[in-house]
Amino acid sequence: MYYPFITKWLIYDVIDSSHGFYVPRIKRKDQRSRTNLVFSCLTQKLDDRFEEQAKNEGLIELAGQYGGLKASMYN
Repeated sequence: MYYPFITKWLIYDVIDSSHGFYVPRIKRKDQRSRTNLVFSCLTQKLDDRFEEQAKNEGLIELAGQYGGLKASMYN
């Protein structure tokens, strides 16, 4: 069985413990979306590279509406 909310928290744990390599766009944990993970890498160049490599793995449309990256957990 797939539990998107548990998966989201696991991914945010990776983002939060990356020592700044990944940056959560929403800093306050109590304000983060239950269905969308929004984050960025250190630079736009790394965001672009992340998106390109994710696309090669079948993850599409990760570009965030206001910059950075957004992964929807319900798709």
